[in-house]
Amino acid sequence: MEADTVHDRLDEQTPDWGPRARELARTVPACGPFDTLSAAAQTLWMGRLACVPVVQTGAGGAVLVGMLTGHDVHRAASRHCRPLHALRVAEAMTCDPVTGHVDDVLEDTLDVFRRHAQSRLPLVDGSGRFFGLLLLEDVLEAVADGHRAARAYAQRRA
Repeated sequence: MEADTVHDRLDEQTPDWGPRARELARTVPACGPFDTLSAAAQTLWMGRLACVPVVQTGAGGAVLVGMLTGHDVHRAASRHCRPLHALRVAEAMTCDPVTGHVDDVLEDTLDVFRRHAQSRLPLVDGSGRFFGLLLLEDVLEAVADGHRAARAYAQRRA
């Protein structure tokens, strides 16, 4: 049977095109839920980061328990009317953040970004351990590169 599209031909000839989420994850600094907001804010601003993962470190590794953004810091400071050094990350972080799995294919990861209107996605393994941060722009670039490579491969095979 003849394939109808370039993608059909690729699916028949190549079982797995492109990288997994783990291959695009960025290593970023993390903070703990009991760190001060002052320390977390310094991590955000010194690293020019939009967000930092909040991890609880224990025998099982660094388990993701939340995410913290600069907006979270500002909101907590104004809501509690206390200085940042008197507030803890746990008082400001987003609990139960949307996550991706380290072994997800990029198309599945894009679906998570789309469904939850995210531009950054923390990646975890099967035990909830933090692996890295995935940026939408990196995923889009990799998918575009994969499509260009797939098209070139199909043209060579045609």
